[in-house]
Amino acid sequence: MAFLQQIIELLSRPPGSVIYHLVTLFALQVVLALALSRWQRDPNDEAARRMSLAAGGMLIARLILLIVALLVDQNPERARIILPPLEQAIDTATVILLVWGLAAFAMDRPRLADGALLVSLVVVVVMFLFFFQDWQSRATLTSAYIGTVQAYVWGVLQMAILGLGFVWLLVDAAARYSLRPIIAGVALLAHIANFFNYPELIPTGTDVIYWLRLGYLVAFPLWAVLAYRDGMRGLLTAVEAERASAAHLARNLRLATVVIGARIPEVRLEQALDMVTGLVATQFAAVG
Repeated sequence: MAFLQQIIELLSRPPGSVIYHLVTLFALQVVLALALSRWQRDPNDEAARRMSLAAGGMLIARLILLIVALLVDQNPERARIILPPLEQAIDTATVILLVWGLAAFAMDRPRLADGALLVSLVVVVVMFLFFFQDWQSRATLTSAYIGTVQAYVWGVLQMAILGLGFVWLLVDAAARYSLRPIIAGVALLAHIANFFNYPELIPTGTDVIYWLRLGYLVAFPLWAVLAYRDGMRGLLTAVEAERASAAHLARNLRLATVVIGARIPEVRLEQALDMVTGLVATQFAAVG
């Protein structure tokens, strides 16, 4: 229990909370840079486009949360009113962007996937505005935000989205043996732990959702590793294709040189047959 208290204090109070924001922002910057460079190499790469937009959106949302936290840090009462619903809304948007960026949903219909993302984010904004107005009147009467109905609704929505994304990634044969389901699974476990973390069990005196912060500290760096591996896979594929083309050309030139270099007509015909069987996928070749 004492170790858990130390983790809570590390993730919810400076300087540990600042380090958390810096680490997650750096990991998202790495994902954005790698995915964006991959998208620039191949504008038709839908997976790279989604990863770039998802990482960029999450980076902007995290920056907004960090800036708001720094602005209201000097006023604890105002921070208690603004930060809990704002962080829950940003975490919900993060979950949506994470699943949208990892899962192969409607890859052949990018407009459908973009429309679903846009509608989901609009719903999150509307929910935040409604819950924020309600929380302003209840903040002085409630001891902790994590035990409210709002937190319950946010938690159920986040777990449902991550659960669907996790199942989708496990069903998808191309993503099943990659880091994608592991990233979604880590985020899902963090949200489950946060959902069943009742304040009566471990009184912390803070509204910071530390379980989610701990999960994101693991999931975001793993996402950066996935972006690096995907980018390197594309580069290695291009290099291997160029190497195969060069080897194929050298082999063709070598076969042609043998044919041209033969001075005896009969030998030249035999070398020409060898060249034909080397260039064309056939088992038999003859001169008539």
